[in-house]
Amino acid sequence: MNTTTATLTINLTINLTGQLTIDSKSLEQLFSGLNIQIPSPSPMHSEHAPKSAPTIDQTKHQRLAYTTNETAEMLGLSPKTVYRLIERGLLKSVGALRHKRITRAEIDRFLKTTPGY
Repeated sequence: MNTTTATLTINLTINLTGQLTIDSKSLEQLFSGLNIQIPSPSPMHSEHAPKSAPTIDQTKHQRLAYTTNETAEMLGLSPKTVYRLIERGLLKSVGALRHKRITRAEIDRFLKTTPGY
């Protein structure tokens, strides 16, 4: 019996700007016909694995307050706009230091109570 084996060569080029997230099942379906083995992510390293509650050591190193520039970046605003929000009383800052700091709780409160965010 004479058998012939055919080899299929596919060139795949993907150019992305930004971030692309594909779950493992969709990725397997995408590459199933290409005979490419996709290793399944281990639960310890998966981005979608449930996160455990932070331990004391992790909590100790979390940021509690941010500079006006960092706050502006997180909110997608300019630093000047953050200063204006502080002046208008819409965003409260801590002024105990030389530079203003905005607490994480205050940023969260601002996002929850401000329409459009």
